[in-house]
Amino acid sequence: MTRENMGRRVWEHRVPMMRLAVSMLKNPQDAEDAVGEAVVRAMNAAESLRSEERLRQWLLSIVAHCCQDQLRRKKREQPTDDMTVFDQPVFEPLAEDSLMAKLRTLDPKLSQVLALYYYEGYLTREIAQILGVPLSTVLMRLKRGRAKLKTLYEAEGRCAQ
Repeated sequence: MTRENMGRRVWEHRVPMMRLAVSMLKNPQDAEDAVGEAVVRAMNAAESLRSEERLRQWLLSIVAHCCQDQLRRKKREQPTDDMTVFDQPVFEPLAEDSLMAKLRTLDPKLSQVLALYYYEGYLTREIAQILGVPLSTVLMRLKRGRAKLKTLYEAEGRCAQ
């Protein structure tokens, strides 16, 4: 695939890429960084893509790896006491009762699987390929994620117990 064609095709998949990154990183700014890094990696490796039909899955796999790299880097960072940097919101926050807001409260390993399954419509075996984990891991994360979501909704009184 040419770089020019790759740029056009990557743009078509920007929403699923951002959704996955936000579900993993919990912070829209960090998600934008991860997606940007993923786009650069994809553009540099455009020639290695064997099948255009798998482009979306390939891109989401790159995004997942960039998010995991960013989470590893964050563990090593030292927090700052200067919180004035965060006073100005970059965009309107999500409604507290939205599913994406709930996913952001979960562990990244659970939220990434739920986002890929419910928002992007991937099958569990495809999610396993994207994330590079066994199918049984995906199934367990889906089960645990659903249970945690149910608990969150029950606590709000929005789910039959």
